[in-house]
Amino acid sequence: LSSSVSSGGKAFEASSEVAAFLFDFDGVLFDTEKCWAMANQAIFAHFGKTIYFEEASRFCYGRNGKDVMRDVMRIFAIDEGDFDDLIAFEQATTERIKLSEDFAIPESIAFFLRMADRVPVAIVSGSREESIRKAAAISACGDFLGKAAFIQSTSGLPRGKPDPLCYQLALERLGARPGATVVVEDSAVGIQAAKGAGTKVIALARPEAFAQDTTLADWVVPSLD
Repeated sequence: LSSSVSSGGKAFEASSEVAAFLFDFDGVLFDTEKCWAMANQAIFAHFGKTIYFEEASRFCYGRNGKDVMRDVMRIFAIDEGDFDDLIAFEQATTERIKLSEDFAIPESIAFFLRMADRVPVAIVSGSREESIRKAAAISACGDFLGKAAFIQSTSGLPRGKPDPLCYQLALERLGARPGATVVVEDSAVGIQAAKGAGTKVIALARPEAFAQDTTLADWVVPSLD
């Protein structure tokens, strides 16, 4: 990775000090964070409220879908008994958008594969594993998921990002030391979760993506090329 970082002017280079890589999925490997925002626009419209794309992005960017839907329930005073139906509606809407085209970020996939040839890699995401595999299956980037040791989804956890639990569990599964592990994230909540677990963080701040606070990251790059 040759891109210069915004803080300190150092370029990240994979070295013998790096024992493992953990990758977020939406916004890092696939440009699908916007799919969550579009799905939330549809959900708000379903309840008779217009929410613009930028506002929807700010509302849900990087967050666990269940946490977002709990906020939706509070906004619209939805009965707790309808939570499962709301989650199902959100998942179906997001998945329909995700499968409408190939959202892979080729340079990110290439970096993922290069790192996978050197050290163990895994994916830690707010998306369900089934949804990730379906999106990858229609991609022209091939079966890159076969290189991942596992996919750790936050959807079945009691707390999503920014809580560090998902990364703590991933580190435990890999048997990797936090200080020797690099996480690639794009969202402020994801960066916070990774730093809370004690890892190093590369923040992917793509110019076309919704801007995030990356001040906690160790490196900030516009591309993984």
